[in-house]
Amino acid sequence: MASGVNPNKAKAEKSAQGITLSDAIEQVLSEKSSVLKKTTIGDYRKVLLRHFSDWGNRPIGRITTQDITKRYTQIREGIKKRSRVTKATTNPTGEADAQKAMRYLSAIFSHFETDYAGDLPVLPQGNVVKVLAKKRIRPPIKRRERTLNLSERLALIDILWGEEAGKIGGSQRDWVLLLMLTGLRYHEPLSMRWENIDWSLKVFTITDTKNGEHLTLPMTKFIEYILKNRKREQEDSEIQRPVVFPQRSDPMKSATMTKVIQKVSKVVGFEFNAHDLRRTTATALAELGYDLTIIERVLNHARANITDKYINTNVEKLRRALEKLDWQLFGMIHEIPQK
Repeated sequence: MASGVNPNKAKAEKSAQGITLSDAIEQVLSEKSSVLKKTTIGDYRKVLLRHFSDWGNRPIGRITTQDITKRYTQIREGIKKRSRVTKATTNPTGEADAQKAMRYLSAIFSHFETDYAGDLPVLPQGNVVKVLAKKRIRPPIKRRERTLNLSERLALIDILWGEEAGKIGGSQRDWVLLLMLTGLRYHEPLSMRWENIDWSLKVFTITDTKNGEHLTLPMTKFIEYILKNRKREQEDSEIQRPVVFPQRSDPMKSATMTKVIQKVSKVVGFEFNAHDLRRTTATALAELGYDLTIIERVLNHARANITDKYINTNVEKLRRALEKLDWQLFGMIHEIPQK
């Protein structure tokens, strides 16, 4: 006490701020494991480790607003420097990655924002990541709105199915086609297992969805051909696989399709990503005259209100919608091979 510092208070303060960032991350993700998907938890770990690994042993109570603003700039500028992008993009290069990293970090800090160790707060400065919003350091992220116009859709179909077919083959081709014909998210066809397909009713079910609700969609004649093509190829290999799109190295696991879209983009001559195909499906259905109820059911959007949840759009209505989409993409130029 001779120096005017209460040693007991100093010790308590050190203890309160003592939980490290690594421990905080593991605690939060462990507690959230019952409500977050495994892929989401994996993404949290990957992003936080990539951008904050050097902070792992730092007590979270000692990470400052200055640390946050400096690291935010470092992430953004580091990605910008490493990027090979030379043309204009929807958002400044590195901005989306920096904001995602800080959003994940903010979720960790928020978990401890009202916690105390004795009489002292675990986070004396509160959630320091909020400084980015308070000082308006980060610009708003613009939503990507790219869709493929009809000529681009037909050009892509020609690469995957028509005279140019062969440049993109096998499971990669069929995966991209399924995205186009259904509006499924990138990972959803990859999670599909053979047990999820009902050949007699001509429907298939996606169980690993973003909103956690199973999605049952009809098989149009083209979708059925694609799935039977996958089945036939696996039977020819004489290796039993539980998933529709297996890895080559481990047939028991689903494929990842890393960089497939980039490969297809290069062959077809214009750039797009997997989510552009999802937006394109929605746009195409709207062009064909379908209302928002049908489009939302096809895309498996979360239903916003109780009344909407009572509306049960049956599979046959969705079948008619997807059959018209089949015709728009295939009917004018291609037929199903007779096999």
